[in-house]
Amino acid sequence: MKNNKPNLFLFLFLFGIADLLKAQVISTGDKNADTITVVDEGVAVTPSSIRLFLRPGETIIKEIKVTNKTKRVYSFSAAFNDFNMGENGKPQQMDSSFRKFSLSKWAVASPMFFELQPGQMQKVQLTVTIPSDESGKVAAWTIMSIDQVAKREQVVTASSDAKSVALGVIPSFGFGIYVYQNPPDAGVPRLEIDKFEKTTDGKDKEKRLLLHLKSEGNAIGFCHSYIELTNISTGEIIKLPVRHFTILPGFERTIYFSLPTKISKGKYSAMAVIDYGSKEDIKAAELELLIE
Repeated sequence: MKNNKPNLFLFLFLFGIADLLKAQVISTGDKNADTITVVDEGVAVTPSSIRLFLRPGETIIKEIKVTNKTKRVYSFSAAFNDFNMGENGKPQQMDSSFRKFSLSKWAVASPMFFELQPGQMQKVQLTVTIPSDESGKVAAWTIMSIDQVAKREQVVTASSDAKSVALGVIPSFGFGIYVYQNPPDAGVPRLEIDKFEKTTDGKDKEKRLLLHLKSEGNAIGFCHSYIELTNISTGEIIKLPVRHFTILPGFERTIYFSLPTKISKGKYSAMAVIDYGSKEDIKAAELELLIE
């Protein structure tokens, strides 16, 4: 199955300039939220992420709802963008060496083009069919994009050539739905904590703890991580907020935990714990640090 695949960088650019329209997109693709919305009663898309656990040969249909709560008519197109995940969790253009993890080749969106009247809601069906051969036993992922389609008008330039024209740039907005396929045959993620240390943000000198991970397995890791600080002198325990994140097989992630601004000075023992869905195992790392 073939799908049109617009450049991921173009998609992210269109995604980012929604502010120019005062239609500020709130994206939570790598968080445990269910909705991407545009503030001020704009356009809403739900869900923001989809997790599949299909076996080879299985097919599933999921629905994405697009709701227009504005007084304008909008046109949209649906497509897929395969990506690699940077250490900061942000999507990057997929390298050819990772094509075996591409989910777009097994995915179809219907309808691919649609128009929304004010107050109207459109259901877009996402159909994913996993092949029954060995290729269907590995994890795969993609971003399903719902992009506004805006007409480009010709703009006459001040050139000496009366026939010279240029294409005007029309600001538009888009939404990205992260779609993850984690087959049972891929097993559980194999994560390793490569680094756990204290660091300082160079811009505002904020004190943080850095946790660097590597994923060496074949499965996607949907992780929950937390850190407990114990004051060695007083026994006081401080729990830092839980972080939720995704790590893809073959990739690395760097997670930062901000230290409280009013933390007491002294020596601390820090324990970092990562729960990634294994029933038998969690990952942990310990660090002693001095707060001055």
